[in-house]
Amino acid sequence: MPRCFNRRSDSYVAAQAIEDFVAREEWQLAEIEARLAEASRGDFASAGEVEAVVGKYVKSTRQA
Repeated sequence: MPRCFNRRSDSYVAAQAIEDFVAREEWQLAEIEARLAEASRGDFASAGEVEAVVGKYVKSTRQA
């Protein structure tokens, strides 16, 4: 937008853009914070749990 049509300062526009972004992505930020809290507590999936999930989506390349 040409500067003549924008009467707001650059810092105001930047702050508004950040505020809008955070509002749109708030759910994702909450999920990231929740997973970080789990990691801080040492709450990780076991090897068996990881294998079960990977097994659902990845074909085995092992030969019997």
